[in-house]
Amino acid sequence: MVHTLEGQVKRGTVRNPNLEGEHLDLEIIAGQPPERIATRRLKAVFFLLPPGSRVPASEGPKLRVTFSDERQVAGFAPGYSPTDSGFFMIPADTRTNTARIYIFRAAVKNIARG
Repeated sequence: MVHTLEGQVKRGTVRNPNLEGEHLDLEIIAGQPPERIATRRLKAVFFLLPPGSRVPASEGPKLRVTFSDERQVAGFAPGYSPTDSGFFMIPADTRTNTARIYIFRAAVKNIARG
């Protein structure tokens, strides 16, 4: 599932993503050509857990990310570096079926620790 800067949520499957590349290909309907989305338009990519899987262990610093549209997400960011163009986060809310989130730094207004 991808979230765009324009506020769209697009559900589908991202195959072999290059998150630092210029675009992602999102397969919305299996067997159909994917939709190509420019990464400069993306806020975050949510990677969902396969059915029956367990939530990943929380590790790394706890962060609260505020996006440019004022929406927020909180979680743990193993390998976080403030200079990277993006980073992975394991959501703090374990009630969802989200395994991890890739945050595009260009869409971020503020990052707070704790």
